[in-house]
Amino acid sequence: MKVVAISDTHQAYLDNMPAGDILIHSGDYSLLAKNIKETNPSLMESELRDLAAWFKSISHLYRHMILVPGNHDWIFECDYDFACSILEGVSVLNDRSIEIDGIKIWGSPINLEYRDWAFNRAAGDEILKHWNAIPKDTDILVTHGPPLGILDQAYPQDNSPLLGDIDLLNTVKNLNLKAHIFGHIHGSHGTKEEFETLFVNASIMDESYSPTFKPITFEI
Repeated sequence: MKVVAISDTHQAYLDNMPAGDILIHSGDYSLLAKNIKETNPSLMESELRDLAAWFKSISHLYRHMILVPGNHDWIFECDYDFACSILEGVSVLNDRSIEIDGIKIWGSPINLEYRDWAFNRAAGDEILKHWNAIPKDTDILVTHGPPLGILDQAYPQDNSPLLGDIDLLNTVKNLNLKAHIFGHIHGSHGTKEEFETLFVNASIMDESYSPTFKPITFEI
């Protein structure tokens, strides 16, 4: 099964997408400010309809398409059911799973607390309520943010601080995952193998919000 992973597209609707069995977007399709839900909620819907049109335009390339919202994707926190209704043909995972050809995929938009964005939770008990819900038989985990120490540096070439979630790290260590897909930290786009798991930071944008990186594909 060929998986195509993208993240942090921030309103960049990509051309020439690689074909595969499953397309997984791990959040931050939006580029809107965090106060947009108060100042211009109609813009959230307009942006989501643009995303829906893009998904539809590439739907012939995939048997399944999955979205896990990110911290910019406010409409899913404000009105999840309405937002899902706009994305026809796309499975939106919010602390739930989907099984495709025997592969069990769990997705969660929950992200380590940062400047009061969407789906934020504090480290410790608050975020562990979500990580402890991940089924032990999950094959592919999709979160918006990374675990601590794995593809989680904004500027790895400068040895910048680790920005991932230690509670998520401790969780994935105890899961027998085939892959963990995320984004959020743009500068660490790429893949890494740890704990017999393929970790994928699928961010498309770099830290200057330029669409620098390509989708990541892998077989499972």
